Amino acid sequence: MYAAFRVVRLLAQQVGIQASAVARAVDLGQAQRRDAARPVLAVTVHALEERAEPTTAGFRLAVTNAGSGPAFAVVVTLVGLPSLVEADAPVSAWASHDLIPVGQTLALDFAATEPGLRGTRHTGLRDAQPAGEVLLAFRDSFNGERATRARLATTRWVEESGTYGLRVTTQVFGE
Repeated sequence: MYAAFRVVRLLAQQVGIQASAVARAVDLGQAQRRDAARPVLAVTVHALEERAEPTTAGFRLAVTNAGSGPAFAVVVTLVGLPSLVEADAPVSAWASHDLIPVGQTLALDFAATEPGLRGTRHTGLRDAQPAGEVLLAFRDSFNGERATRARLATTRWVEESGTYGLRVTTQVFGE
């Protein structure tokens, strides 16, 4: 009888070890799945309407989800460009502030609140100087909060409009 209890106890210990190994494998599989389904938002700056290039007086921001999962609750903040506000952009059938699916692009237009003086250079800005940043905060499908930061810089003074050209110089993903 004692030998039978000992065998049952030994079997129970081995089943417990196997069960904890299976639980660890399931946890690792879920973590790998979460890491594989992450959105990555890439930012490009385009000109508004017929302008030759994006400028500090207005531009279209194209936010593309280049990751492998959807981006939810996208919040776009301009830092260092106080005279620009978000204007009405063309409506996209697939992307919005609430959801940017994989491979889709959200277009956001930003325009100056007041027209600049023609031919007058903005004080504080010079050619090839940092002009500001675009901060993108968003959630992934597993409620992980992520952020992308794109740094903007001036390209050159545009004589006709009295503003500077604008481009993305660097971008940091997943801060």
